[in-house]
Amino acid sequence: MQLIRIVFEFFKIGLYSFGGGYAVIPLIEANVVRKYGWIHLKEFADIITISQITPGPLAVNVSTFVGYKLDGILGAVFATLGSVLPGLLITIFLIKTLIKDLQSDKSQKILNSLSISAFALISIASVNVIQIFNENRSFDGLSIIFIVSASYLAWKEKMNTVTILLIGAVFGLLFY
Repeated sequence: MQLIRIVFEFFKIGLYSFGGGYAVIPLIEANVVRKYGWIHLKEFADIITISQITPGPLAVNVSTFVGYKLDGILGAVFATLGSVLPGLLITIFLIKTLIKDLQSDKSQKILNSLSISAFALISIASVNVIQIFNENRSFDGLSIIFIVSASYLAWKEKMNTVTILLIGAVFGLLFY
């Protein structure tokens, strides 16, 4: 019965994953940590961190980690399927409908609205991740300096994300 609940919950999470993995972090946290208590907040923060450095979409990686913790390999498979299936179905639907006439005003308005909504969800997720980080670790001056530096390197210098993550790992080893 737990496998069915895992599939259903991650299907719902996958269904609302517009805007990518960052946008779905608050929804995953609300269900997995607060509603069901499947994992603790600190574990969730650690899973988010690990999901950033493993290949694949964040929501899928988190689903896989949580599913594995709950029910081993079978739980990981079911959670991953649950989170991926809605995106697959939505993509098939969009290909058959919206993409045919991508240049129309109606399609452009829909895409613009989705972009704005995704930005809002990612902003909320960013604030939530900062709150999780602050609850589980000391948020000191060095952390703020690194956040600002990493943001600058990613945004202005267009530095590769992997390079920034490696710099972050070295930074963590040296200063923490």
